[in-house]
Amino acid sequence: MAQNRTLQFIGLAYGDTPVSVTAEINGTTVFSGEISTVNSPFPLSSEINLSTNPVLFTVNDSPLFPTNFSGSYPMTISATGGYGLVVGVVTCNYMLPSGNANSFASCYYNAISNVGDPRSNVIINGNPIKSTPPPNGAWYWEATSPGNIVCDLSVDLGNVA
Repeated sequence: MAQNRTLQFIGLAYGDTPVSVTAEINGTTVFSGEISTVNSPFPLSSEINLSTNPVLFTVNDSPLFPTNFSGSYPMTISATGGYGLVVGVVTCNYMLPSGNANSFASCYYNAISNVGDPRSNVIINGNPIKSTPPPNGAWYWEATSPGNIVCDLSVDLGNVA
């Protein structure tokens, strides 16, 4: 039987006040709430460490992402308050190599193009983003507040050990 997966969106919010975030996937609100901020302006790209940033928000036990699902959905992340947010890696449980509920790994990897970013067709604050694949893993996407990140979010087939 398929298990519902949990997705974690890694990143940081910036500002001297909390950032309110609403995330919609396939027309369903999957997260809505305030996120604590780092009281500083947006960092330089060299200051962002996608492997050590905390979880920005979580989509818990989502029926949108059972372990037998592989594909993409339209997604919008909207931010108000503070200066904005940076969204990096998206992880989920029931992925290789462990395939269990308590271990998280990248939710997507396109072996054909060697890209680990699950987001495509990215539009930030109304501006389509033309990008080339990052050399090793996911891009980070930055949206000033008020603003949004619109994209297609891809998730690979889950693995149940």
